[in-house]
Amino acid sequence: MPFNHQAATRAARSDGVQSAAGWQRKPVRVLRQERIDGRRLPRGNSPAGAPAAHLACQALGIAPLVLVLRRALGGLTQTSLAFGQVQSALNWFVDAYPRIAQWAASVNRLTGFREALERSKRLPTGPATVRVVPSRSAALIVDRLSLRLPDRRSLLDDTPVRIDPGERVLVSGPSGSGKSTLFRALAGIWPYGGGTGAIPERQRVLFLPQRPYLPIASLREVLSYPERPGGHSDAEFRQALLDARLPHLIPRLDEEANWSLELSGGEQQRIGFARAFLYRPDWLFMDEATSALDEETEQALYALAAERLPHITLISVAHRAAVAKFHHRRLALHPETRSIEDSLALAAAGYSGYDSAPGTREGTSPTPWG
Repeated sequence: MPFNHQAATRAARSDGVQSAAGWQRKPVRVLRQERIDGRRLPRGNSPAGAPAAHLACQALGIAPLVLVLRRALGGLTQTSLAFGQVQSALNWFVDAYPRIAQWAASVNRLTGFREALERSKRLPTGPATVRVVPSRSAALIVDRLSLRLPDRRSLLDDTPVRIDPGERVLVSGPSGSGKSTLFRALAGIWPYGGGTGAIPERQRVLFLPQRPYLPIASLREVLSYPERPGGHSDAEFRQALLDARLPHLIPRLDEEANWSLELSGGEQQRIGFARAFLYRPDWLFMDEATSALDEETEQALYALAAERLPHITLISVAHRAAVAKFHHRRLALHPETRSIEDSLALAAAGYSGYDSAPGTREGTSPTPWG
């Protein structure tokens, strides 16, 4: 049968595909109704004997739709790619932020260090300095000790001090009287002043400040400081942590962390006691090393130190009266006269502590002694 073009056109128009300009009216219905998989078209949608022509007409009718959809899909793909590139560029700041923060912190520390050096150069200097020398004597002997602040204010004037081995001495005084400065001078890190301090040679000396030095290292290395961790067994590490009331840290012995941020102030001070139990010093200087502890824990650790280290020479700075019973002698600093009062039989005579908030100390930033 010959192809009837007019009939095919009427059939296409009857399905809603009227012209190239009118394809928008019912294209979805047309696509849903017509079957292009080889089957017969529904009756009434195409004239008998002309299915191919009918499909051709419908294809011509939806051609504009295909072109528009193709154009929209291309634009959508380009937009998606552009968004991905912008997102990747912005993600660089998120990924690089930790490195930028570390760099900024390093720059701030170096800048602060340089400013501190510049300030120290502008400070007045004098010929007199505190000298700490090793001595063959078994006692700690301080001769004509004078302590001053960097601005030349005097804390002590020509003060003699002698501490024999095995003594337990409590250093007391109001805040700002120079207790921590005295310890710094005996450690050899305070140059402002004059006089000589003779420390017994070949003796193990450990300073425990209010904030112990905790390096970024494994807990074994932190506890072993100032020695290497290879000198102690696992059993010794565990026992030291148990004695310091830190049993929850035993599983973390091999963990490396920034312990000064991981641990609380009280835990850090108990780490100092664990360090002393491992190091077993002959001379132990404690500069408010229990200020962050409650009184019960403080007394328990002092009692345990006396039990574990019976032959130690202990020099403590403390404000709480309960600590006095663990000492036999007291050195009281008097800022009015810039002198030291030496008292014996401290436990029998009683102790009147100075009012001071826990953790208060004079001087500058904490020093990494132990």
